Amino acid sequence: MECRRERDRERSEQRWAAAHAGHEIVINSVGRRRCVTCSLAWRSAPVTDQDAVDRVVSGMPPEPMRPADRAAAVLELDARGLLSAQEIAVRVGCSARTVVRIRAARRAGLIGGAR
Repeated sequence: MECRRERDRERSEQRWAAAHAGHEIVINSVGRRRCVTCSLAWRSAPVTDQDAVDRVVSGMPPEPMRPADRAAAVLELDARGLLSAQEIAVRVGCSARTVVRIRAARRAGLIGGAR
């Protein structure tokens, strides 16, 4: 009789193999598998909802936004150079700290500029 842990591990292996079938797999220094295909897709630039960004930039009240959309709206408003971090935060619907963090990420080259 196999133990529950072995059965769970086997099921986990099967799910992982099915999720990454046909992908490029590498083994890291400690012997763990890593899917290069999924890692590259995860790191690619997120797709933004340009309509949501345009609504916020035009001054309409913000709706809940995805992080990528929020960053794009902050960068768009920041590129205009007219608003402080607090004013951008109110317009986008986030905290002033989020605006400062997004600006710092742009300066560090972690995210791109406004469109």
